[in-house]
Amino acid sequence: MDWNNIKDHQRFKDKKELDLHVRSFLYKRKAALSEGTLKVLTFIWRHAVKFPGVAFPKRATITKGTGLSESTVVRALRSLVNEKLIEKVTTKKPNGRQGGNLLVFLPQPDLFLPSDDTPRDTLPDTPQKTSTPQQDNPQAAKSTPETEKKQGESSISKVVPFDVTFLPSFIPSSFIETSQPFVGVEQVLPAWRTVQSAF
Repeated sequence: MDWNNIKDHQRFKDKKELDLHVRSFLYKRKAALSEGTLKVLTFIWRHAVKFPGVAFPKRATITKGTGLSESTVVRALRSLVNEKLIEKVTTKKPNGRQGGNLLVFLPQPDLFLPSDDTPRDTLPDTPQKTSTPQQDNPQAAKSTPETEKKQGESSISKVVPFDVTFLPSFIPSSFIETSQPFVGVEQVLPAWRTVQSAF
């Protein structure tokens, strides 16, 4: 591979500029790309560092590195070319045969990256420490068992009883009616499976 030829196709002066353009593209178009296309893009992006913006892995190398099929890699490359993120440049060997393709990242016309993606109303990760420990407040210590009892009662009252409407539809209704006096509702399904395996 002729290194001067690769340098001629280089569109970015350094890796930071390449990252800025690719991240801007991803910010706008990531939702429209498939999972396979994102894997291929990430692989190519990581191989476009020595010459910022120019990668030259073979299709088989991309297939092996991403774990995708060759047809998926071809589709992903075609998609990235259609999205105007990369350009395929064919090269020739000194003997005149076709060499490996260069995958050249194209500069994005309108760069946009938000400076801060986090919403303004997010809470801090660490809670604020209280100035007085709970042991100093005897009233709080007394109310703790009462609140636990009330919470336990309210959670018990919210339990939905299990009835025959929760059973699968493949169990015949006659079997359900016959088995109810002998087993609970939660045991009807295992009983039905036992009957089926016996016959």
